[in-house]
Amino acid sequence: MMISPAQCRAARALLTWSQEDLEKRSGVAKRTIAEFEREGRGQLQTKIEDALRAAFTEAGVELIEQNGGGDGARFIRPVPRFVRLFRRDDVDHRRWVAFAFDYKGERLTGFVRYEAIGIGDTADQDPVEVFDHYRRKILLCAAGKFDRGDLDPDGRALIQAGEIDL
Repeated sequence: MMISPAQCRAARALLTWSQEDLEKRSGVAKRTIAEFEREGRGQLQTKIEDALRAAFTEAGVELIEQNGGGDGARFIRPVPRFVRLFRRDDVDHRRWVAFAFDYKGERLTGFVRYEAIGIGDTADQDPVEVFDHYRRKILLCAAGKFDRGDLDPDGRALIQAGEIDL
């Protein structure tokens, strides 16, 4: 499916991005974006379209085509927009996986207890592999804690057993 000018405008609106923001994230010149969105430019080159689509996808927006209902854009779920895992490490003596993630322009830290991701006392599972399996759910939970201000005194998201729907 090819990106339409309306989809491009809609995706930027969902993300509250200016054309300059999209230029920075996609590497496509603002002038090209502006001409395309004004529908003064025909079909985009494949590499330009791919760069725009990749920038929107990375930010959490999916471009959609509705049969007979017009083209559009929507947030990809379950991970909210702007959440990106930066790093994760097993801290076995504490029985949690520590992780850093970017959300709403901030680099944040979180910890997920082994029990929260289904690792028991005698399990032979690699905690980082289990984390990777539930990554989207963990990041959704951590972002929700950040949005609610449900953080420890040091501003970290602590995910306990029962807080993630596995």
